[in-house]
This record gives sequence, structure tokens and C-alpha cells, in this order.
Amino acid sequence: MSSTIAVDLAKTVFQVAVGNRAGRIVTRHRFSRTQFEQLLRTTPPAQVVMEACGTAHFWGRLAQDAGHRVTLLPPRYVRPYVRRDKTDRADTDALLEALRNPGIAPVPVKSVAQQELVALHRIRDQWMATRTARLNALRGVLREHGLPCPRGRRARWPPSPSCSPTRRCPSRGASATPIVAPSPEIGPGAAPRTPFRFNQIATIVCMIGLLVTVIAVSMSGMNPDIGVLCFAFGTVLALIDPTAGTQAVARIDWSTVLLVGGIITFVGVLQNMGAVDLLGETARNIGAPLLSALVICLIGGLVSAFASTTGILAALVPLAVPLAASEDVAGWAIICALAVCSSIVDVSPFSTVGATLAATSAAEDRPRVTMLLTRWGMSMVVLGPLVLVGILVLPGTL
Repeated sequence: MSSTIAVDLAKTVFQVAVGNRAGRIVTRHRFSRTQFEQLLRTTPPAQVVMEACGTAHFWGRLAQDAGHRVTLLPPRYVRPYVRRDKTDRADTDALLEALRNPGIAPVPVKSVAQQELVALHRIRDQWMATRTARLNALRGVLREHGLPCPRGRRARWPPSPSCSPTRRCPSRGASATPIVAPSPEIGPGAAPRTPFRFNQIATIVCMIGLLVTVIAVSMSGMNPDIGVLCFAFGTVLALIDPTAGTQAVARIDWSTVLLVGGIITFVGVLQNMGAVDLLGETARNIGAPLLSALVICLIGGLVSAFASTTGILAALVPLAVPLAASEDVAGWAIICALAVCSSIVDVSPFSTVGATLAATSAAEDRPRVTMLLTRWGMSMVVLGPLVLVGILVLPGTL
């Protein structure tokens, strides 16, 4: 890096001095925040030196992202290098001279997480420092209402029955129980429950309406499309509360919805083509009952990992019927093994349950959750049939 950029940080105006390899100042500039940020992004990689003061870590991270090498110097070690009066221009000159001193240890640039943790500890320290003052102020207010209180932050509150406006409460040490606020559900002064809002009531009504509609349509001899009905009731809720509906739609992980919908459609096409039945018939014709049961469970687990277990189980059970009818294995054992193998893989991110879990997780945790669910689902596709066939099917063939 052939140049060094010394920056005197401020709120609005930044004094910048650019020095060459020999340490001599080549140019000086005064920039606004926008101009200074543009300078960091457009200047070739250089060494940027600043005092470790307010906003220094933010600008340090920004400069590092732009490819610069950042050095933060403690202000108390830079101060001796300031000549004459302390001005912005003198501060940049002092930074360039202090940078040459190898005995000054720079301050590492903190990450966002490190700064948040430091801020949390500082706020807690300030809160604890003013705790006594706040407790004394609260006791003063209570004394004005004729309720003297014991000293100490661990004094019992609410007061005991022996405490009244005319009698003093037990002193400190008489009770070591923590201060606990009275429960809002106990006593005549309990806080009223928050009533349901209109959109919450509408949501419950729509859920009940969906259930009643599905039952009514099924009893009439028709096959209800639950997905279409859900979209219909969801549209009604969005029209009732447009603001909440807009926020909800924006938070839906549409990529996951499209992925699961596409996979379920693909599996449905395979079923209509008879591909699943063909695999089941092939497994039955293998000849070895245990191997046939293992292959059928593998097929069930693999298909269920990419679809809904509830929706696909009715199509998977017929795979085991020919093998169960042959009386080579116990019918209940192969059916149970197939059902469990199809269920334990349902947390795969390509199935409905796993996709819902991945979509509702935090955005920064979503890749990790997806990776963990994929590992679990794919491992269960292989390990589940081996374990369940060995536990349920194998004993019936011995």
C-alpha cells in the first residue's frame, strides 16, 4: 500500500490528510459523510489511520470492506504528537506521526456483535449504578401514602399483614425474599384480561369455517380441495385487515412454498404414471422377503422426504400389500415399518413440515436450519428402514 490516509472523525465534516510512502502529506481535504464514504469505496487500497473514538469501528469496518488496512490508535497516545493548538488539521498530522511509532499498540476493529455486547454491558452497568437511587425514590413515594418500607433491595414486597399505614414493616434482615410484584390473576385488584381483537376473532372464525366447509363438502360426496379453501379464507382475512395481510404476505417464504409445491406436483405425476407402483412391484419380485421389505421402506422414506407424509401415505401403503399378502412377512410389521419410515423423514426441508420449520426460522439462521434438516432427513431415509426392518420385520421371519 503506497499511501496512508489519516482521518479526523466527526459527525458531519471529516478532515482527511493523504501521506505518501515517506510520510509526507500530499493532499488535504474536508469531506461530508457521503463524500467520505465515497472516498473509501473508490480509493485504491491504502492504509487508513484513525483515532479509536466514537464511530471509529463503524468507519473501520466500512474501510476494511473496501479493501483498506485500518489502524485505530488510542487518542491518549496521539495527543502528545499534536503541535500547537488542537485542530482537525493538527489531529491528522499527529495521526501520521504517531503511526510511525512502533511502540503504540493499535486497537482492533470490533465487529457489530462485539459492539452490541459492549453496549449491553455498559447499559447494565449504568442501570445498576442508579438502582439505589430508584429504590429510594420509590420508598419516598410509598411513604407519602403512609406505607413505610424496609431498607434493602431484597426487602419483602408486598408488605406482610403486620405492615399498615400506622405500623412499621419488618426491618431489613427480617425477610430475605426477593421483591415480587403481585400476580395480576389473584385478588380483587387483578388486572383485566386483554380482549380479543377483531382480526383475531376473524381468524378463529375462518379456521372454524374451513373445518366446517371441509366436513360438509366431504359428507356431500365431493372431494374438497383444502388448498383452494385455505387460499380463499386467507384472502378473506387479508381483505378484513389489509395492513396485517400485507405484512403477512411479505413474510412468507415464497421460494420454499414453490419448492414444496413443485416437488409434490412431481411426486403426483410419478404416481399417476405408475412409477411408484412399478417400484413396489419390482421390490416384491426380488425374492428375498427381508430385502423386499427393506426396499419398500426405502422407497416410502425417499418419496415422503420430498412430499407430505399425510398426503402420500395412502399411496405408499399399497406398496406393502402384495408383500404382506404373500405371508412371507407379518403384514402388520411391514405396514408399521413403512408408516414409521415415512414419518421420521418428514422434517426434511423438502417436505411440508421441514419447509414450514425452515421458513419460520430467522433469516440469518435459515441456511443452518436447512442444512441440519437436510442431514437429518437424508440420514433417516437410509437408517430408518434398516433399523425398523430389523426391529419389526426380522423377528417375524425367524
